[in-house]
Amino acid sequence: MYVPQTIGPNPVLRRAAISWSGGKDCHLALWRAWQDESVQVVALVVFGPPHMATEFRAHPLKLMKAQAQAMSLPLLEYVIDVPAATRTDCHANHLGSSDDVDDSNDEGGNIDNPKGTPIGTAPSSYREQYVSCLRQLHHDHNIQVIYTGDMDYVGTMKYNWMTECCHDLLSDNDDDNDDDDNNNNNQVLKCELPLWKADRRSCLQELLDHKFEIVYTCVKSPWFENATASSSSSSWIGRTLDAAAIQEMQAIQQLQHDQKSLDLGGENGEFHTMCLNGPMYQQRLVLEQVRAETLQGFPDAQAAKDQTWWALHPDFGVMFVPKNNNKDDKEE
Repeated sequence: MYVPQTIGPNPVLRRAAISWSGGKDCHLALWRAWQDESVQVVALVVFGPPHMATEFRAHPLKLMKAQAQAMSLPLLEYVIDVPAATRTDCHANHLGSSDDVDDSNDEGGNIDNPKGTPIGTAPSSYREQYVSCLRQLHHDHNIQVIYTGDMDYVGTMKYNWMTECCHDLLSDNDDDNDDDDNNNNNQVLKCELPLWKADRRSCLQELLDHKFEIVYTCVKSPWFENATASSSSSSWIGRTLDAAAIQEMQAIQQLQHDQKSLDLGGENGEFHTMCLNGPMYQQRLVLEQVRAETLQGFPDAQAAKDQTWWALHPDFGVMFVPKNNNKDDKEE
């Protein structure tokens, strides 16, 4: 059932954008903002390399655009053009390496947090371009707050990437003010992290309780490599994230004693998802011609060179289906 955005009587609403990858975590962040009477969500925003349409493998851009259309929200695209050799892993997140960073990170560091890159070591050109895009977002659309689906620090980072970049946007009058608290109060663009340090299993259950329809679009070795006797690695692609899938991921957690355990939220980039329906959707999305392909690393994904990925093949189709608001949407 479609749930209209909750907008309170406050005459001074904060205009909000959601840092977008299309995955489960940014959807849950959007849902939290959707119910906040003090904000009005006016846009989804994605930051990425010049060729997002072909480089975003775990979070396909054409599916993000379909999501935005189904929710009647604009999807704003901001290009960060830096040489491949100097990119942080945040570009690789959407590819299917260690992701949401924005995701996002969404799962595993979506584009918001460059995985494994401590604050202060990211190439200055990348951070400067990212901050410039945020400044443009604020200027062009009067965005006052940006929400992300980040759940935790990424890799060796000690700070949240998006929060730090927003902090760089202090108004000119505050540039020389050393009072951090005062600076924070006068930020032109603030970052909200509604899922920060949240329990992974509880977040998955919240998505199921509100009838979000989510599918896996990328899974990786070693976690999903012949993970269980009942499912092959490629069979996860296009599979619905439901109670049975969560139970199977919990079983994978128990199997991995000699390597890093699977994070149920995918915060280490173990898997990626995309959403096809939820309470904010005015239409449901249905994927057509779903098939998996096996990928063996990307040049830009330094941490993933030895990984095998199974991802949604880019030739899939997307169909819009009317929602029946008198029934549970999954019964249609």
